[in-house]
Amino acid sequence: MLCQRANIAQRGSDSLPIALLLSVLFIQPASAYVDPSTGSYMLQLAMGFLFGAIFTIKAFLKRLCLKRSTRRE
Repeated sequence: MLCQRANIAQRGSDSLPIALLLSVLFIQPASAYVDPSTGSYMLQLAMGFLFGAIFTIKAFLKRLCLKRSTRRE
């Protein structure tokens, strides 16, 4: 059963480069509309991710420093 899953995963990864190549070769122009507020929404997402990552790193470092200081005493 495990070998069958590995074979299916291998076949899926083999077809990915072919699918990407075909999608690049057959690009068609899109008649799409981008809402003006999309840019500000993307900026909010990026800033939220950035500040969340900074907070997570800061909390991790603070916890690490507290563990080191209690271990030395």
